[in-house]
Amino acid sequence: KPFAHRLDAFDFGRRVAVEKELRGLPAELSPPSNALFDHSGTILIYPSLLGIKLVHIPSNRLLRIVGRAESTERFVSLALWQDRALARARALYADAPPVGGA
Repeated sequence: KPFAHRLDAFDFGRRVAVEKELRGLPAELSPPSNALFDHSGTILIYPSLLGIKLVHIPSNRLLRIVGRAESTERFVSLALWQDRALARARALYADAPPVGGA
């Protein structure tokens, strides 16, 4: 589907205007842009003009665009919290008896 992610002209123009406004800001006021990997290192997550893109690196396939419906927002900085420590703790203590006896 080559045109599956196409925007209508009005929405595209609005997004380009927001992008130009962001690029016109002085460096100290400009929000930093970043890209992140998930805990497995196989999914790249980064902000774009269309929304937040999730790309599967081994297959180079676009998995999802998050926030595409948000036509007035421009995502620039991302933060990702992945509960790996809690998952490890649960795996370590899966066989332990519950706290308080029982």
